Amino acid sequence: MKKIIALLLVLSTMFLVSCGSELSEMEDVLNELNSYEFETPVSSSSDTSSETASSGSMKLTFLGDCLVSTYKGGEAKGTFNWYAKNYPATYFFEKVYDTLSADDYTIANCETVLTDRTLTPRDKGTGSRVFWFYGPSANAKIFTAGSVEVTGVVNNHMKDYGQAGYEDTLAALKKENLIIGDYNKPVYLEKNGIKAAIMFVNLWSLGDADKIIADMKNLDADTDYKIIYFHGGIEATNYPEQWKVNACRKLIDAGANFVIGMHPHVLQPIEEYHGGVIVYSLGNFLFGGNTAPVKNTIIYQVELKKGSYSQNVIPCQVYSGSRNNWQPCYPETESSRQRTLDLLIMTDKRYSGSQSSNTSSATSSNTSSTTSNGNSSTTPSTTPSETPSTTPSETPSTTPSETPSTTPSETPTPPPTTSESTEG
Repeated sequence: MKKIIALLLVLSTMFLVSCGSELSEMEDVLNELNSYEFETPVSSSSDTSSETASSGSMKLTFLGDCLVSTYKGGEAKGTFNWYAKNYPATYFFEKVYDTLSADDYTIANCETVLTDRTLTPRDKGTGSRVFWFYGPSANAKIFTAGSVEVTGVVNNHMKDYGQAGYEDTLAALKKENLIIGDYNKPVYLEKNGIKAAIMFVNLWSLGDADKIIADMKNLDADTDYKIIYFHGGIEATNYPEQWKVNACRKLIDAGANFVIGMHPHVLQPIEEYHGGVIVYSLGNFLFGGNTAPVKNTIIYQVELKKGSYSQNVIPCQVYSGSRNNWQPCYPETESSRQRTLDLLIMTDKRYSGSQSSNTSSATSSNTSSTTSNGNSSTTPSTTPSETPSTTPSETPSTTPSETPSTTPSETPTPPPTTSESTEG
C-alpha cells in the first residue's frame, strides 16, 4: 500500500509541475493522498512537502528605474524636483499604491543622487549622451510614501556627484528607514518561513556574470530563493543583446531563481528558462529624467512558497496624458495594455542556443505555476506587435545615460498648496 501511494505522489507531482493552469485541482489530489497513513513513519520530503508549501508565502513586487530627481538638480516649474517641492510625497505612487501596499516588500531602483549640498559633478567627458542627476534628500520620502521598502543603489548614476553624493544618498535613504541594496551587500527578506536573498549588481558584460556567480556562493545556505536585480544593457531597444541573454541564462544555470533587469528605459521580454525566470528589462517606472519617456512599463510580482512560486505581470504606464506628470498609472486604454504585454514575449528564434518558454516552467521543483488575476497577466503567447528597434549586439553599452528632463511646454497646474512655488 505504501509503495502504491508513494508512486501516486510522484506521478501527481510531475503532473502538477507540467500543468500550472490546473494547480488548485492537483493540490487537492496531493492533499488527499498525503492524508493516508503510512504503515511506517516516513521522514522523506514527500511526507511533508504539502504541509510546508502551504505553511506560508512571501509576496515581492519589483519596479523598474526610479529616477526621483531632475537633470543637474534643476527646479524649473514643471520639472520633477519642482513637483517634489509642491506636491505631497504621496502624489507620485498614488495611482498604483493599491498594488504596492498589498505585498510584503516592494523593491525599487533608486537611480539618482540625493543631496542637499552643492557638489561638483564627476567628469564624464562631453557629448550629447552625458548626464548628471540629483535631487534634495527629502525626495527619499517619495519611496516610503509609496509603500516601497527596499531601494537598490547599484546603477550608473549613483556616483554622478562623486563619493560625497553617494554617501549623502545612502544617508537620505537610511533616514527614511529604507532597506538599501548595495553592491556585494545582499538584502535578505523573510516572511512566513520563506527567505529570499536579493543581489543588487551591474551587468555590462558576460564577464560580470562570472563575478556575480562567484558572489552567489557566499549567500546564506538557508536561502530559499536567489534573486539577481541587475542594471545593464543597451538603451532604447526592446530586445536584449545576445551577450545579455547568455549572461542571464548563465546566472539561472548557476542557481539564481529570478534575474530581473533594468537600464534600457524600455521593456524587454520575460523568459522562463531552466526552472528560473528572466525579466530582461522592467523599463522605467517613476522617471524624472525625461518629460516624454516611453510609457510602457510593468509591475512584476512573485509570490514565493517553499518549493513553488507564482508570478503576476501588471501592465502600467510611466505617466498618463501627453507629458510626463511623474505619476505611474495603470494603462489608459486596452490597446496600451495589450501593447505592453506584447513587448514581454521572448521569440526564441532571435537568439542562439535558446531553451526557453513563455509558459509555466516544468524543469524545476522551484516553480509550479504562473497565475494572473485582476489587471494582471501572465507572460503573453501572441506575436509581438512591433519589431526590435535595433539589431541585438554582442557588445554592451559603454556609455549608459538618460535623456535629461526639460521644462514641459505645457506647464501643469500645481495643486493647492500653502508653500511658496520655487522656480529655477
